[in-house]
Amino acid sequence: MFAIIVFALNFLQAPAVLDQSVVRIFFIAVLAVAAISIFMALQLYKRRITEALTPGRILMDKLNIYRAALILYLALCEGAGLFAVIVYFLTGYKLLFIVIAVVLLAMLQKRPEKSKIFNELQLSSQEQMELN
Repeated sequence: MFAIIVFALNFLQAPAVLDQSVVRIFFIAVLAVAAISIFMALQLYKRRITEALTPGRILMDKLNIYRAALILYLALCEGAGLFAVIVYFLTGYKLLFIVIAVVLLAMLQKRPEKSKIFNELQLSSQEQMELN
């Protein structure tokens, strides 16, 4: 929603930053922030999910760890996406939409679904029945 509003605003008025060298620096910064954020999000997510798989955990503990891991993952990705949208607002550089799309796809890849939760948390059939 924010990206659509920013796109409309940039369509109606010229971007604030027109110097191409500054635009290039902003673009490199967005690429770096997005790459680091997605990498860190994946690493932290995997670490938390591994923590949830330790033997002896009850279902609610597993689900709470999964929820915390998912929130952290999405927050890191969202931060990178918002940074890219803000830089687009300042520069009007259209290649930033590719970065925004990649971040959005990374977020959509982790959207919670029962089958993903069952597989990632390696839930037993008893635990799966409790969730249904």
